[in-house]
Amino acid sequence: MIVKSELKSGYALTLIAPRGGLNGWQWIFVIEGAITIFVAGIAYITFPEFPNNNRFLSPEQTKMVLARVEKDRGDSLPDKMTLAKLRLHLCDWKIWIFGLMLFCAVIPNYVTGYFAPIILSSMGYKVRDSLLLSSPPGVLA
Repeated sequence: MIVKSELKSGYALTLIAPRGGLNGWQWIFVIEGAITIFVAGIAYITFPEFPNNNRFLSPEQTKMVLARVEKDRGDSLPDKMTLAKLRLHLCDWKIWIFGLMLFCAVIPNYVTGYFAPIILSSMGYKVRDSLLLSSPPGVLA
């Protein structure tokens, strides 16, 4: 569903090429960027920072949530960031391994998503056809 709507909107935005002095691919960035900024503004206003800074729980409920977080992970109240803490976390080999694993898992998806239409276009397909041919891997992912 997401791939289908992305394909339709991406292709439709490439068709409004000469308007406003921008190419179609530039309109994709402008429109989708504006949507992202709008949604981020709503999220910033509505999402609470942490249970100790909320507007929707009573003081008793806030106490209960903080006690549960403290029991679970031991950091219910945020503490100050220091250089020693930063160094401790940067030297943790598990963080670097997880980052490498994420990198290795995500790169093939980005290669397929971003470069498949370019590769297909260089093989002689029209823009519309290259976008349509590059969508099946996204449906199966």
